[in-house]
Formats: sequence, structure tokens, C-alpha cells
Amino acid sequence: MYLRATSHLIENRGVIITTHEINDIEHLIDKVVLLDHGVVLKEFDTEEVRESEGKSVIDVMREVYKA
Repeated sequence: MYLRATSHLIENRGVIITTHEINDIEHLIDKVVLLDHGVVLKEFDTEEVRESEGKSVIDVMREVYKA
């Protein structure tokens, strides 16, 4: 609830969030960078992936991390 109430405060700004609880923040994410030991494995725009591939951030994470 707190994130939803404050999302207008981060509009047009960059914020780095590290979490394993993607379900809680997926509605706030515009761009995702997936890392493994500091190495970028994949970088993508969430809306583009939703529209072109019909996938959520979690779907992409499962593919990249083979979970």
C-alpha cells in the first residue's frame, strides 16, 4: 500500500530497487536490469515485454535465471 501511495513521488526520476518481491513492486517498474554477481544478464523495458511477448517481469526472470 505504501508504494502505491507514494508512486507519484518517483515519477520522472530514477530509483534503484533491489528485491526478490517483484509481485509487490511490478506495477512501479519501467525498466529492469537482471544481474548475476554484478554481470548484466538482461536489460528490458517492462511495457515492451508485456506488449510484444505477453510476459511479466517474473516470467522473464524465470527464463533468465532458469528458475
